[in-house]
Amino acid sequence: MEALSEADAPPDLKVWVQRFTGTISDSLPTEAEARAFALEVNKRLHLNMDPKEVREAYWRDLLCGEVHGSVRGRVKRYGISKSTIERMDKEKPKVLAELQRLADSQGVPLDASFIRSNAPLWKHLAEWRENPDAMKTEGLDKKAVEQVVRTLTVRLGAEAKAQPMTVIMAFEQFMQEATGKTVSVSVPDADF
Repeated sequence: MEALSEADAPPDLKVWVQRFTGTISDSLPTEAEARAFALEVNKRLHLNMDPKEVREAYWRDLLCGEVHGSVRGRVKRYGISKSTIERMDKEKPKVLAELQRLADSQGVPLDASFIRSNAPLWKHLAEWRENPDAMKTEGLDKKAVEQVVRTLTVRLGAEAKAQPMTVIMAFEQFMQEATGKTVSVSVPDADF
């Protein structure tokens, strides 16, 4: 909803919002509780999460320490096979140890945000294990680029379509001010 608002989406665009008020206790809901609730709602209402997405969300939650209960209970709750859950449980300490090493090398804490940003996807775990340094660099670079592109698209999408050269000049000026280096963006045969 926030992204659509920032992108100046038409006000009549409908967005389904599910409010999460937390547990029965008086405390405010945590981000982990909200994610678990969203996963449960998606599963129960058969929304747009396919089994691969559920597995990846579960894997991230598991690494962040947000999954609890017996294997049998987790199989029932998340709809993931027992063998997959057991394999994930077995791989979790190894992945967390490698992520801790990465966090230490960058001088940052190993928290949920760091794990969600740097952990390998479950489907790419074998590749990551074979060459974690290459996967880290490629993955981090790719994620960083994707994040910048998403932010620019949300913030400057309309301006880029209406005034692309202005956006390019602004980008060049921004890079000059941010890095102290001159950057020139060339656009071959552009019809602006």
